[in-house]
Amino acid sequence: MLKFCLSNYKDIALINNNPDFQLKYKISAKDINKLKFVFVIKKIPENIIIGFIETNIFADECEIFHIEILKKFRGQKFSIFLIQNFFCFLDKNFFKIKKIFLEVRESNIIAINLYKKFDFEVIDYRKNYYSKPLENAIIMRLDINKDY
Repeated sequence: MLKFCLSNYKDIALINNNPDFQLKYKISAKDINKLKFVFVIKKIPENIIIGFIETNIFADECEIFHIEILKKFRGQKFSIFLIQNFFCFLDKNFFKIKKIFLEVRESNIIAINLYKKFDFEVIDYRKNYYSKPLENAIIMRLDINKDY
């Protein structure tokens, strides 16, 4: 069984200290506020974090900075569960989001296809954006056509 929830300081510490998560930078717990969120999915009853999504909301736009599922849990549709529950959170909490943006490595075909399933579209590229290895970023956007 899975549980989707807003992270707390303990969750942030567990993510930051877990070498299996591929973090470019540590998530700062002090930056979490009413506009920046980190959500986790936990495997119940073990209560272990198996994935997370880090986002920022400003006005009617949202940027997704990081989505990750631990390698040993990939291929089980947990990323779909994570994204669907994040969208439900936005809706239930009356965020009037019109656009959601994210960037993804050009070689990450699995992630690109996942985002396309949620109707994200490629809108631009950033040449040599990523390092180790040097790689282009694809910028994707989801337009939410919802009358609030």
